[in-house]
Amino acid sequence: METEKYKIQLQRWKELMQDRMNSKLNVVEWCKQNKVGKDAYYYWLKQIRIEAGVETDSKLNKQVISESNSFVEIQPVASSISVSAPRSRPSAIIRGNCFEIELFDDTSPSFIRKLIEVVRYA
Repeated sequence: METEKYKIQLQRWKELMQDRMNSKLNVVEWCKQNKVGKDAYYYWLKQIRIEAGVETDSKLNKQVISESNSFVEIQPVASSISVSAPRSRPSAIIRGNCFEIELFDDTSPSFIRKLIEVVRYA
């Protein structure tokens, strides 16, 4: 059973999470800047995700995994180009805190859509 204090803290952390996303800072930088412990940040992120799953579950009256906790399977694209063969320059490069993704002209739109869904929560 959730206490009133817990509900207030949860709402406060939802606002803090939104602030962090709007700031464009990574978690470590945002936590330092706002004097928030990284462990506390991830604890409340988990609580928010759990609540989102519970809310969805009760609304639909069936078990549903929240979008932020889901996985997207990405199938490798068959290609006639060997792995060791040099490719032309990428059409686009997507960079994140811990990754870099190169997209080429022959990349399928469905693969790009799936990739964007995955990167959105990385």
